[in-house]
Order: sequence, then C-alpha cells, then structure tokens
Amino acid sequence: MKKAKVEICLSPALYDLYKEDEQIVVVIDVIRASTSICLALSNGINKLYPVLTIDDAMKHRKKGRLIAGENQSIKLDGFDFGNSPYEFIGKQTENKELAIITTNGTNAILKAKNADQLIIASFINFDYALNFLLKQNKNILLLCSGWTNKINIEDTLFAGKLSQALLKSNKFSSDSDSVSIASELYNQASADLYNFVLSSSPRLKSKLSFLEKDIRFCLFSKQLKVLPVYTKGYISKL
Repeated sequence: MKKAKVEICLSPALYDLYKEDEQIVVVIDVIRASTSICLALSNGINKLYPVLTIDDAMKHRKKGRLIAGENQSIKLDGFDFGNSPYEFIGKQTENKELAIITTNGTNAILKAKNADQLIIASFINFDYALNFLLKQNKNILLLCSGWTNKINIEDTLFAGKLSQALLKSNKFSSDSDSVSIASELYNQASADLYNFVLSSSPRLKSKLSFLEKDIRFCLFSKQLKVLPVYTKGYISKL
C-alpha cells in the first residue's frame, strides 16, 4: 500500500503552496495558543471559537461566551483571559464557550479552516495527537503558526519532533526539504530544548521577564489526553 506523505509548512503565508484535498492539517502554535487551547478544553470549555478581530470577539461576548485574547503577547483589555495556559487551570469554565484571538495561532487555524481535517497539537498533547495521526491513512501537513507570518523556532522544533515520530512508524513517507530541516533542528535542540529555543530566538528572549513561566510550561508540560479538532466554525475535543 502506498504510504501517506508528511509535509511541513513553516508559515501560514505559505499555506496555499502546501494545501491538498483530503489532507489532515495539524496547526502548531507552541508558545502559546495551541497549548492554551488544550488547557481550555481540558478544563471545561466545550466549544472554542477562533476569531481574527477584537470586534469579532465582542460579538461572541454579546452571545454570552467568554473571550480570550492577546496582541503581541499582551492580554487584551477587558477580556476574560489572555493567552497564558496557566489562566485556564482551575477556572470555573465547565460547559462554557469561549472565543479566542491571538497574534498567530488563530490566524493559522482560520487560514486552514477548509482542510479535510484540522487538529491542533503542541508538546502538551504530543502523545495523544501522535496516536491519532498514526491511525489515519491521509497525507499530513504540519502547519506552523510562526510569528506574524514569519518562521519561528519553537513551532519548527515541534514539527520536527512530530514528523520524526510519524516517519519512524514506517506508515508515512516524506520527500520534503522542510521536514528534513525541522527534523535536523530538533535533533540539535532535543537535549536542552529550553536553552536552545532562547539562544535561537531574540524575540522570546526579549520577553523572558513576563513569559518565562509560560515558555517553560509550553515546552515541558505534562501530557494531556485531549485533541482539539476544528469543525463547523469552532474547536472542540475529539
């Protein structure tokens, strides 16, 4: 049987070059949206609506939904949550609905909203996402959210780790330069992921004073058995 393909798109700006019919798209925004989405769903949120503008978020508020959002890593004024995974731990969100806007992650999700299947993955649900993907027989595109449509280090590293695991199963194949680049980069980083990320990203290093706790959580958090899936305009658990 012909093996399905694994491909990596390093920026949403390149998505149109990679999209295919009958393809599973895995959206990656390690620091912090994909991690926070996993936490929100694990802590009671049952529907999560990604949006692109503050006005769109406010329309959801008028419908009684909670709203979360950040711009350039800073929580938006008047929103119930920002984009820190810690904000969703231990909150009273059982059976609530949430709209969320972030600098990069929600843009990537909505860019790929018409994919045959769209899931969201990060280090926090790596094992669960991998197990799901290994049971599929479709081409897989790992879509990195990047930073304002530019490539970033953390999403590339995660895509490298996930592509390695998929290819190691011998159920998938790849002839992609981006897969080779991300995989080799992960090999270099895996022994000390946190310091590799900081040494490679002046952007994250400049925000360490207020993002250090989140960065560590997003890179080293315990595994959750949750797989966010986008369908019909919102994200829910598989």
